[in-house]
Amino acid sequence: MEITWNIPKLKYGINPPAIYRLDFDTGHFYIGSSKAVKTRINSWRTMVKYDRCSSKIFLDSIKLAKSAKVSIIEQPAINQLLEREEYYLSINSDNQFLLNRSLSAYGNTALKPLPPHLVKPKKKYVSKKPKKGKFIPSEDHVWAFSKGVIQFDLSGNYIQSHKTIQDAANAVGVKRKFIYENMQVKRHRYGVKGFVFKVCGDNSPIELLVKKDVVVNENSGKVKSKVVIDTITGDKLTAEQVAEKLGKSLKATYKILGEYEGKVNNTQYKYGEGYIWKYA
Repeated sequence: MEITWNIPKLKYGINPPAIYRLDFDTGHFYIGSSKAVKTRINSWRTMVKYDRCSSKIFLDSIKLAKSAKVSIIEQPAINQLLEREEYYLSINSDNQFLLNRSLSAYGNTALKPLPPHLVKPKKKYVSKKPKKGKFIPSEDHVWAFSKGVIQFDLSGNYIQSHKTIQDAANAVGVKRKFIYENMQVKRHRYGVKGFVFKVCGDNSPIELLVKKDVVVNENSGKVKSKVVIDTITGDKLTAEQVAEKLGKSLKATYKILGEYEGKVNNTQYKYGEGYIWKYA
């Protein structure tokens, strides 16, 4: 900050120990001591100009100042500097404009304790480490990995669906990590308590990814399958017929038709309303 300084003239080469006072046109003032007062005054000019003072309160108090006057109060012996400085501070200690009240006032430790309005309350230390003990989630807690999980037996037969990994773990009575680890394995030998778990590949309802129980017509020996429409010809087909026309496996065809695992159905075949009978 730019401040005009009014400094007393000292003879060339004279740099005595002294008690000095800085008076700013804002009304604030500072009392200090130095073994070489001319050098100290020049350092004050530099610090204020480039905002390098260690005390933020000091700088905030004089930021509107335009001029400052420097006074030499006394020139005691070097071994009496601190004693005389404390005296001048004590007789001005009740003055609210005394800048030595500021925290970390440059080179001064005489005024202690600080006035109550300048004392910063100590921050209570709060450990960021979680407390030891078993984690118990709240009722509205949602696991970060919460896609649906499907439970099969070791032969690949569908058992049931679970909303989350934790639900699947609770169903078989194991920890969540065992279900998660089981889902990373491609070839299962023992599974988890004789079961294999797979995660849903997208955010579709779990039921859409589960093989539907077929309805058998006892008289005709046929089963009921969801109808697929050829949008170009209008023909009603089964998924097997569509797989044959696309030259893909039945599993891949189901994924295309149901748009599972991010698959986009760009074919002319779409699921229609109702069912169609086919031979078992």
